[in-house]
Amino acid sequence: MFKKLIISLAIRIIISVPIFLLGWFIISGSTSWSDILRIMGGVFIMICPAFIVAPPIAQCIGDITGSSLFPGNGGSGEIPPGFSKPQALRMKGLYKEAISEYDTMLLNYPQERRIYMEMLAISIVDLHDRESAEDILKIGLSQLKDGNDRKCLKEEFNSLLNDYRPS
Repeated sequence: MFKKLIISLAIRIIISVPIFLLGWFIISGSTSWSDILRIMGGVFIMICPAFIVAPPIAQCIGDITGSSLFPGNGGSGEIPPGFSKPQALRMKGLYKEAISEYDTMLLNYPQERRIYMEMLAISIVDLHDRESAEDILKIGLSQLKDGNDRKCLKEEFNSLLNDYRPS
C-alpha cells in the first residue's frame, strides 16, 4: 500500500530540493530590504516545493485516518454506489429502468439499505405497485444483516404506504 506512496514521495522530493535551493540562493543574495521583490520571489520559489511534496503526504495521512474518520466503509476502501443514473431515470419517468439499475447495484452492494429504500419509493410512489414493493421489502429484509437497517426498511415501507395511497 505504501510502496507507491514512498516512491512518489521520493521522486517529488528529488524534484523539490533543487527548486528550494534556487529560492534559498535568490534570498541569500539579497543584502537589504530594497531587494524586497527579489526576497518575495525567493520565498515564493521556496514555498513551491511544499505543493509538490504535499499530495502523497496527504494521501498517506488520509489512508491511515480515513477509516476512523469515515467508518461507514469499514476501512475497506470500497466506494459506495453512485445513485445518479437510476435517479436520473426516475426523474425522466423511466421507473422500470430505474428499478433495473438499482437491481444491478444490488449485485455488488446487497447490504446497501438506501438501494432498497429507493426501489420501494419508486414502486409505491411512482408505480403504485404494492406487490412489487412487498417483494422488494422481503428481499431487503433477507439480505440486510444489520437489525437497524431492517427496522429502517420496514419503517420506510410503512411510511410510504401510509403517505402515498393512490386516490
